[in-house]
Amino acid sequence: MLTDLIPEEALVPGLELSSDASELRDELASRLNASDVLPFEVTAFLHRLLATLCQDGTPKGLALNAPAQSTARQPGQIRHVPASAWQPRRQLGEPLLCALARRIVRATAELRPEHVAGMPVALNMLDRVGIALDELSKQGQWATILLTHPKGTSNRIFDLHFHTAGYPAWDHLALRLQAGLVAQISKEASKAPAVRDHNICAYCTAPKALMPLIPADRLLLALAMLEEDEAPLRDVLWQAAAHIERVTDNTRRDYVVKFLDLFHRGAALRLPSTRQNSGGHRQPRAFRLTELDPESNQVGICGATTWQALAEQAARDEDTPVLESSLQDDPESDDGSEKVTEDVERDQDCQHHWYLRNRITMDRNPGPDLPDVFQVRELAECYQAVLSTRTLKHSLADRLDRASRFMMLDMLIHTGRAPEWLATLTLDGAPAQDQDLSVSIYDAAHGVICHTPACRIGIPPRFLGADREASLERQRQAEACEPVPMWHCLPLTLTQVGLLTAYLKLRAQALTESPLSQGIQVADDKGPLFLLAQDGVLRSWTDDDTQALCQDLTRAINRRHPGWPAARPARFRQTFTAWYRYEGLDPVYELWISEHYRNELQMPAIYSRVRVRALASAYAAAQKRLRAEIEIEYRDLTGASGSDNSNPLLWRPETFPELGAWDCDDAFGSWHCPRRPQLRALFRGMLEMAASADSTTARRGYVGRLAAGLTVLTGMRPAEVCNLRASWVDLDDGTISIRGKDNFALTADRQAPIPHALRELLGQAVADSVRGPLPEDARGHYLLWINTGEVQTALTENEGNRILSEAGQRAGLRTEQAPDWYALRHFYRSYALEVGVPFEALNVLMGHQVLGCDLYNRALDYQVEVVLGRGHELADRIAQEIEWDGEPD
Repeated sequence: MLTDLIPEEALVPGLELSSDASELRDELASRLNASDVLPFEVTAFLHRLLATLCQDGTPKGLALNAPAQSTARQPGQIRHVPASAWQPRRQLGEPLLCALARRIVRATAELRPEHVAGMPVALNMLDRVGIALDELSKQGQWATILLTHPKGTSNRIFDLHFHTAGYPAWDHLALRLQAGLVAQISKEASKAPAVRDHNICAYCTAPKALMPLIPADRLLLALAMLEEDEAPLRDVLWQAAAHIERVTDNTRRDYVVKFLDLFHRGAALRLPSTRQNSGGHRQPRAFRLTELDPESNQVGICGATTWQALAEQAARDEDTPVLESSLQDDPESDDGSEKVTEDVERDQDCQHHWYLRNRITMDRNPGPDLPDVFQVRELAECYQAVLSTRTLKHSLADRLDRASRFMMLDMLIHTGRAPEWLATLTLDGAPAQDQDLSVSIYDAAHGVICHTPACRIGIPPRFLGADREASLERQRQAEACEPVPMWHCLPLTLTQVGLLTAYLKLRAQALTESPLSQGIQVADDKGPLFLLAQDGVLRSWTDDDTQALCQDLTRAINRRHPGWPAARPARFRQTFTAWYRYEGLDPVYELWISEHYRNELQMPAIYSRVRVRALASAYAAAQKRLRAEIEIEYRDLTGASGSDNSNPLLWRPETFPELGAWDCDDAFGSWHCPRRPQLRALFRGMLEMAASADSTTARRGYVGRLAAGLTVLTGMRPAEVCNLRASWVDLDDGTISIRGKDNFALTADRQAPIPHALRELLGQAVADSVRGPLPEDARGHYLLWINTGEVQTALTENEGNRILSEAGQRAGLRTEQAPDWYALRHFYRSYALEVGVPFEALNVLMGHQVLGCDLYNRALDYQVEVVLGRGHELADRIAQEIEWDGEPD
């Protein structure tokens, strides 16, 4: 039926048409009678058509066209923007209702092929509806109604499209925003009218502010890459928001967040890209143009400047979370605040479950069963395609070419790096610690790749300069926290080093052979790592070689599996992420290895001080498991042992080089992770303060030690510690209920285990709180309070940092040597990474709002008891590490 072309997701929920709307529907139906469509089907189609735009039930504004110029600036909707930033706007040639419905019909027919036959009929009817509305708008009885713009408070859907239609971005986003706004209206329906109208207005403001500033060319590319990475779309929105003047950064961030929220809510119209047959296996499907390769389009990781700004802003937002609204803090409020609070809490629960159900959860956490991920059998076939290339034993050029192709394939699979980055690898010795590398270096003596990262997540730019001021800044920071390295190292596994060692022997032989002349300046231990021989001339690897390799792999795979997706660099990156996470590698490790940055891992990466020794061990373990699976498939393909002595490189190296053990100080990552000696001295200083004869000092030392202990032993945010109430501490159950910060996706409310080291202190704090000087508020007694002069106040984050600074001075630390309070949370995340706490359990304990990361490893037994048990184990190890029970000097 024609009505199926306008799906439920596009209809305003619970809409009842007014008498004017019903009369208009019947009038239009009488003008649209067609011989090939039943009358009742025409009426039903028109009814659904009106239900897409008439949120208030009336037909107001239905004959209006979107204006050809930018709409007038309105407070809260369209901010001050330079004229050069506005995208050109064209007037629609038909009523707004028909323009929106036309896009809905086309998209529905594209996504649901069974309705394609009805699309021409529906589009023809929309043409006639536009003509009929134009004729009716000239008649006195309809002119006032059809040409009157409805009030925004009563029809936010019409208001949104009227202000955004005609801009280039609207053509591609109208359907998503329609479905997303309808879902938002449905979600807000049960709330009080004032709250409902305010929330819907806030969600409409974001697209009305951003849509006129989004260029169509960048948007199309970002949407094409959406299935693989959402970062380009976020980057487009951030750049649009940057043009808006006279607003704060938080306002721009709110625009982007709300725009993406509506965009993802509109995903209901998008059918799943994976289909399962009755046997549970993935059905092969044809390659789609929407699966574009980011590398081939010269669109890779966002620029360091953009990412640096985003990471810094995210860190600042994380450091100052808003835990309580003024409405919730006012116990005397009698204006319905309790009802609003209940609505907000219920709304947060709905958002949590909605996001877990939404497909974006699995999109952001790719698994081996996704269509774009190479299966193990395909990886084995890729190896076979390269190793089965026929060569003559005396043909050094052919052997070198095959060896280079093999090594490039192996590095693509097991590092997840872009081929452009791998092609720039050069041979050299280990660089100086404070050297900023212009190229990536393979240090054969240590078996590592030294490189300057594309962006240093979470490291302030002021640390990264080469001038004297930046050097002094790094030195001052290193007094309290771990030093900031100018380059990172990727520790390769013994298998990778063994293969590269065999390759380097062949490379050295090629450089000394007389038949091969050098087209570039290169030596045995210098120059590009990957060399190829063409027409008797040695040259470095190029993009054309990458394309040729992918074409050969695609042909080899399609010979056995016609119609399977082509081999592309982006697929190798997706495969690395999916399979290594499946094999148990922490996603933060996977991010640092591949540099395939993802927004949902931004905060865990900012917190993480990566110890190279732990990274190398985890990376080697995951790679060993994956290589074992590939080798089984490879042997099955070749029908032999999987190795051939005629190959220039053996699948499994016969000899492995001896590499030195990693020092415990070799690390990179978070710039805000305190040094262990300073941390121990800090807690000794607070213990000394708590033993002071002065009651004020003793109280400050006791409260500071408990507050800092909660952060370093449970990972709580300082603001969460300050916000704790005595009633939230359950000594019998051994847990602390935490009211965390909220965002548009998930809440950070959670439970944390009470560490054994803090049990006695917490019991005393609960008793002191109940009989303490502070009055009880709507949530209960504050757990932590201090004396400031003659006044008792709840502990604040600033006061907590002052206590830590005072304790550091008592322990003999200079001001710059004492870490601040929030650095203890970074230490908690980094230490957990060192000892191998599972990523999902750790993010539950810390309250990181990472979408769906509890689902990334299906082998994990995810239970609350298991998570709390790991939290207890981690707290005990940290307490021992920082010498919690140590006596003051």
